[in-house]
Amino acid sequence: MWGVIFWGVITTSTCWHLIGWRVQKWRWMPDYQFPSSRYNRLSCTAGRLESKYSSNPSEFNLLYNMVRTEIEAKTAKSSSSCTNGLLWLTRAMDFLVELFRNLLAHPDWTMSQVCTDSYNKTLKKWHGWLASSSFAVAMKLAPDRKKFTEVIGGARDLNADMEKFCLTFSPFLEENHKFLASVGLDNLKAS
Repeated sequence: MWGVIFWGVITTSTCWHLIGWRVQKWRWMPDYQFPSSRYNRLSCTAGRLESKYSSNPSEFNLLYNMVRTEIEAKTAKSSSSCTNGLLWLTRAMDFLVELFRNLLAHPDWTMSQVCTDSYNKTLKKWHGWLASSSFAVAMKLAPDRKKFTEVIGGARDLNADMEKFCLTFSPFLEENHKFLASVGLDNLKAS
C-alpha cells in the first residue's frame, strides 16, 4: 500500500508513486474537494520531473542527479525547477508524516486539529500570508476524522500501517533535507 522506499535515494519511480498516492487519497474523499491549485501544482511538479527524467533516463534515474544538474546550470532556485519540485514534495510528505503521527498520538482530535497542528509544524514557516490564510479557510472544510480514515483504509485498522509508514519514511525525508541543505537549497520559501 505505501510503496517502495529506497534507502538514501529517491528514484523517479518512487517519486511518481508518492505524488500519485497523495493526490489520489484526497480525490477519493467524496466530501472533500482536493484544492485545484494544489492538485495542479502536484501535477506540474510531476510533469517537470517526468520530462527531465525522459530527457535522459540513465542520468536522471535518481532525483538528486536532477538537482546537481540544475545547480550546475544555475536554475535550481527557479520556481519551475525539479529541485523546487523535490523540495516541495519532501515538505508535502513531511506534512503527511506529521498528519499520521497526530492521528496516532491524538485520537481525540478532530481532523481540523490534526491538520492544523501538522501544518504549523511542517509547512507554515515556508508559506506566505496568502497560503497560510487559505489553509485556515480550508480547515473549515476538513472532513470528519472517521470518514477520512475509512476512505484511506477502508474498514481495517490503519494504526499499524500509519506507524510503519512514519517510521520507515521519516529517515528518508531527513536524508532529502540533509541533501538539499548540503547544496544550500533546503530553506527556500514559496515564491
